[in-house]
Amino acid sequence: IFLQKAQQKNNPLLFEAFCDRAYLDNGSLQPRSVAGAVHGDIDTIVQQARELIGEGVVTTVSAKKIPLAADTLCLHGDSPLALASARRIRDILANR
Repeated sequence: IFLQKAQQKNNPLLFEAFCDRAYLDNGSLQPRSVAGAVHGDIDTIVQQARELIGEGVVTTVSAKKIPLAADTLCLHGDSPLALASARRIRDILANR
């Protein structure tokens, strides 16, 4: 419904995906109350970004690859891995 409303108003609607959050099989984020909801490993964060950028998919907590079209990527700045992750993701984007 949001896409339809945006198109009616000639406003772009961009979809965001998260590099540092775990996804469930239905495409929603794993609740933060569940262990592992926030990735604590830079290689996992970068791999998720690589899949989102290159393939338009995300690997879920049950190891399924599901389509997830994203126009923008979010990397939470309050993570201790944010800066290093951002640098590595920038390199992926620069080398496309």
